[in-house]
Amino acid sequence: MVSVVCVYNNQESLRQHLLRSLANQTAKFELIRVDNTGGQFKSACKALNHDANKAEGKYLMFVHQDVVLYSRFWLEDVENILDKVPFLGVAGCSGTSEDGKILGFIKDRGCLLGRPPAQPEEVQSLDESLLIVPREIFDRFKFDETLPGWHAYGVDYCLTVREHGLKAYVIPAFIHHDSRNVWPSLDPGGLLRAHRKVWIKHRASSPCVFTSCGKLWWGRCILPLFVQKILRPLYRKIYPTMFDHPEYLEKKLQGCEKVLFLHWGKDFLIKFRSLPHLIKSETFTSEEGVKRREILHQYVSAEDIRKMRFSQESFDAVILTSEILENLSDDSVIMKKAERWARKKFVVVPLHEFDSTGEK
Repeated sequence: MVSVVCVYNNQESLRQHLLRSLANQTAKFELIRVDNTGGQFKSACKALNHDANKAEGKYLMFVHQDVVLYSRFWLEDVENILDKVPFLGVAGCSGTSEDGKILGFIKDRGCLLGRPPAQPEEVQSLDESLLIVPREIFDRFKFDETLPGWHAYGVDYCLTVREHGLKAYVIPAFIHHDSRNVWPSLDPGGLLRAHRKVWIKHRASSPCVFTSCGKLWWGRCILPLFVQKILRPLYRKIYPTMFDHPEYLEKKLQGCEKVLFLHWGKDFLIKFRSLPHLIKSETFTSEEGVKRREILHQYVSAEDIRKMRFSQESFDAVILTSEILENLSDDSVIMKKAERWARKKFVVVPLHEFDSTGEK
């Protein structure tokens, strides 16, 4: 029997994809749903480990909520395949070989990827959309809960079992991974952090790792960190006009607790500290980042900013971006208002270079 373990944050997606394809399976299975709609789990490893110990099946299948199994015999066929695979540590439907070739065959975001394998093929890493682990192996090796976020946990698991004499396989089992809704929201910074953690952990046995999201090696995992921590600060000392906006404003706003930020730009404020008040004059936002930092959002047009009313000296500081001013036919109104609203400081911030600042 297969125990199906799924962490979900969207009940409708779970119902439309995974549950619908499980409903008519010929094989007996156990379904373990891990509810993360409230965001209580901060990493995939913690979520998957949480209820997996309750599983009673011979195999544990860790699968995304938006995966469709393309046959009513899918579980039955897969269990028969896995029973014959030697030294099985973990199996999946798509993976990457040690020379960088994509193996396996799936449909993802409307595209067919890979080629149908005739039989199980050994790989270096597997895609996380679907992973199958024998119960006895999972009893020995859990997912590493020190791994941050929701990326690369399958890569880490493959490398771990391989280091203990077991193997990772791609099996001939076709799935559809409908990841179109989550793809735009993927966190590239979180992916890089996870990749760095995995590479550092396994670099002695696998100095070069191929994954479905790219090649892991020192040049990708360590060099960007070196550039960010060492070279960029040196560069800023040589070229002081190239400011780090969050760092600049942190220093500028020392002692200011109540700040009004009239903001234009997609990600700028998300990198900044949690401000008590924010008026964002765009319709787009990074919602998860906003919620995580508890920032108050109001959505207004640039023209609406001229109509805002706050009492005099309502804020310790008021920040305007020059892009806001450029989209107003007459910026003198908002400039005068901002000066009245600010008790300590009034700052104008061009996002590309600081060519105008003002303070009270």
